[in-house]
Amino acid sequence: MMGKINLKLFLIGMFSFCISYGQVTFTTTSYTNNFTGTDLTGGGKVNFNDVFVSQGSLSYSQNGSLTVTATGVNGCYATSFKNIFTSDKVNLSGASNNYITLSAQCTPSATIAIKLTQGTNTSDGTTFTAGPTTGNVALDLSSVKTSGGVDPALIDGIIFEFQDCPSDGNYTLVIDDLVLGAPAPPSPQVTFTATTYNNKFGGNIVGMGGQSWADVFVGTGSLGYSQTPGAFTIHANAINPCYQAYFKNTFANNVDISSNKTLSIKASKPGSGTITLEVKLIDDANAESSAVPLTLGSTPVIRNLDFSSATGVDFTKIKGIKFGFITCAGLEPYTAEIIINEIFLGGTITPPTNVVMPADYVENSTVYPNPNAGMFTIGADFREAGEYTIDLVNMTGETYYELYKGFISSGYQTINFEKQGLPKGVYLLKIKSSDNETVISNKVVVY
Repeated sequence: MMGKINLKLFLIGMFSFCISYGQVTFTTTSYTNNFTGTDLTGGGKVNFNDVFVSQGSLSYSQNGSLTVTATGVNGCYATSFKNIFTSDKVNLSGASNNYITLSAQCTPSATIAIKLTQGTNTSDGTTFTAGPTTGNVALDLSSVKTSGGVDPALIDGIIFEFQDCPSDGNYTLVIDDLVLGAPAPPSPQVTFTATTYNNKFGGNIVGMGGQSWADVFVGTGSLGYSQTPGAFTIHANAINPCYQAYFKNTFANNVDISSNKTLSIKASKPGSGTITLEVKLIDDANAESSAVPLTLGSTPVIRNLDFSSATGVDFTKIKGIKFGFITCAGLEPYTAEIIINEIFLGGTITPPTNVVMPADYVENSTVYPNPNAGMFTIGADFREAGEYTIDLVNMTGETYYELYKGFISSGYQTINFEKQGLPKGVYLLKIKSSDNETVISNKVVVY
C-alpha cells in the first residue's frame, strides 16, 4: 500500500519576451515550451523552486528537455509541480485549441494528472500514464477547462500531479515539446474493428489507439524510431548480430483474423539494396506464429503477406506483429532505415484512386478512354524533360507490364498504348522519373 506524503514540487515558469532563446513562446491562444535552454533560471527560461519537505530528494536538469528525478520519496500521492506564466494568459475558450500535447517518458511508469490554473482556481485533472517509451501525448482539455471556477480565457499555469508512483519512490520524468492550446491531433491514426487493425501513422508513435512500439533488440548497436504524418521510420544503427534485432507493434485490443489471415503492409528501405524481414504474429498469450518473409527495396510498395499456413498462435486473439532482421547477416555492423506507411491486419490496403503528383515533375494526368479494352491514351503535364518509366501495376502495387521507358519532353504530352489480351480488371499507373521519384496515379479499368 502506497503511503500518503506531503510532497510538493513547484516549477514556476518565469517567462519574458526573450525570443532569441526559442524556449518559450506565447500567442493569444497557445503556450509552447521546448526546454531548449540549459539554465534552469532566467532569460525566458524556467525557474525551479524546490519545496520538497519529506524523506528523499529531488533534482532537476534541462538540456533540450526537462528532467525531474525523485529518489527515495516514499510514494508520491499529491506530489505536484507547476509552471506558472508570469504575465501572459492563454485563451482556451475556443473550440479549436482544446488540447495539451507533450512528449513524456517516466521510468518506471507513473500516472499523471494535468490541471489548469487561473488565479487561485484550479481545474479538475485529465490523466495519462507515462512509461519508459511513452513518447508523444495528446490530452483533450475541453471537459475540464471550465471546472473548479477556472476562466478558460485567462489560463495562467499548468499543474502536473502524480497519481501513483513506484513504492520505492525512485523515478525519473522527462518532458519536452509542451504545447498548451494545441489543435486536435490527426485522426484516425489507428482503427480497430472486431476483425481488422489498421495503422496509417497519422499521429503519434505511441497512444491514439493504444498501440505501442517496443525495441527488443539484444545485441550491440541500437534501433530507434521517428515519425512524420504517414511515415513511421525504424533506424537501425550498427546492429550486430542482425538475427538478434527485431521490433514489434503491440495493439490495445485483440483482433480476430481467423477468417482473413492477411497482413497488408506498405513499406520501403531507402537507399541501395534490399532487406528481407521475417514477420510473425503474436497472440494475447505472447505466442508467436511461424514467420512469413517480407522483402523491401527503395520504392514503397504494398505487400500482402499470407498467414493462412502459419501455425503457433490463436488467430482469434492476435495482439501484435513482430519484425525480425534476417538477411543482413554477414553485413554487420548493419545500418539502414525501414519506412512503414501503413499496416492493415485482417484485410488488404486499397491504393488511392488518384494520388496528387509532385508539382515539380508531373501534373494533371488523365487516362482515356476509361474503361477500355487495352487501348488507351495517357495525357500528363511533365514539368521537366527527362527519362521516365511508366508501368501498369496491379492493385497491390506490383508491376504487371512496362508501358513505356524513354525520354519525354517537358509540357503537356500524350502517349498512346495498346496491349492486346490484357486481363480484365483494375490497374494503376506508376510513373517513375530518372531520379527515382515514383507516383502511383490514375486507375485504369480494363473490360
